[in-house]
Amino acid sequence: MKIRRDAFLLESALVELPRFEGETVLVGDLHGQFRDLRNILATVGHPGPGRRYVFLGDYVDRGECGLEIVACLFALKLRYPDRVYLIRGNHECAEVTVMFGFCMECQRRSTLAVWEAVMQVFDALPLAALLHRQVLCVHGGISPQLSRLEEINSIARPTDVNPAGAGLLVDLLWADPCTHTPGWCHSPRGVSYCFGLSAVREFQLRTGVRSIVRAHMMQPEGFEVLGNHEVVTVFSAVNYKDSGNTGAVVVLDADNTMHFRTFLPPARDQGSPLSVLRAAAVSSATESASTADAAGAQQSSFSEDVGVEALAGQETGGWPGNKHTPPPELVALEEVAEDLRAVRQQQGSTQPGTPGAGICLHGSAAPPNKSGPDGESEWRYALPLAVPAGAVDVAVA
Repeated sequence: MKIRRDAFLLESALVELPRFEGETVLVGDLHGQFRDLRNILATVGHPGPGRRYVFLGDYVDRGECGLEIVACLFALKLRYPDRVYLIRGNHECAEVTVMFGFCMECQRRSTLAVWEAVMQVFDALPLAALLHRQVLCVHGGISPQLSRLEEINSIARPTDVNPAGAGLLVDLLWADPCTHTPGWCHSPRGVSYCFGLSAVREFQLRTGVRSIVRAHMMQPEGFEVLGNHEVVTVFSAVNYKDSGNTGAVVVLDADNTMHFRTFLPPARDQGSPLSVLRAAAVSSATESASTADAAGAQQSSFSEDVGVEALAGQETGGWPGNKHTPPPELVALEEVAEDLRAVRQQQGSTQPGTPGAGICLHGSAAPPNKSGPDGESEWRYALPLAVPAGAVDVAVA
């Protein structure tokens, strides 16, 4: 298998994509689940004159078909160089692929020479994309060292990534949003930072970016919206590690209308860890509400998904490093800090649209705009065009 990385080195580290008279599809983590990639292409449509794709990283590891995903994405890039863009994720790193399976997959199914060739291409991938001068697409998040978007282009490529390192490159691949802090704090992953909505809004003022679309965290419903669309997280691997989660992609129109296309797992496994958590959370929430009502206390309202968040984050302040022991069901989930970040973020607020709160659309009143086969559905939201007070206005032409 001959792979050339020239196609990626010809692009800037920050790929700037102008307004497009068509739709731009943003795909989150795939993690070797080739079936999900095929389903996305078949359902949403292939790249072409009216459609372009931006893939947000984490193409390999954990799933069994990383080679198929790599071969398919590289072929699409060569066939549609101005319609397909691949952004680097934290798993596009030699050391990480050795730890989490892709290196072993290459050795088992092919040769280590294939793995080395793929790593050379990963080292050349762009690190972020800017859509319509307004939407920043990145795998992880922003960085306290990022004052201007042009600084991303100062990162030399090709380059390997040290997962134990620090700096702008590591933050772009590893950082996470957080609703528990307004600014910056160290990440529970042990790598990079967590950033709050205040940090995001300061970033918007400096750069004119109006929304950050990123991946990197499993979402039970496939995606999550924080604040007033300041941060959107999308995760495209369905039933990731048998957790029963929905997958999703973001579709951005030329007028900055944001659509969320979701893909349910083939069958909701009632015995999966996520289903167990949901059932336990609903039971716990119901019991708590009944007790509070009997005592004459103010009663809280719980949806099924909010109940999961309450169970995972209640009184813990997040783990690791606290005195509370996670529920036994969580131990069955590998990488607890990563896979359950989504269910901890909305702790403290359950109202959609509340600043600093994640919007749980599964439990919202708004129905999908349309549905399709294979459990696929679509949600439509207009990306807010108002720039925060004091920001430099960005033309919407």
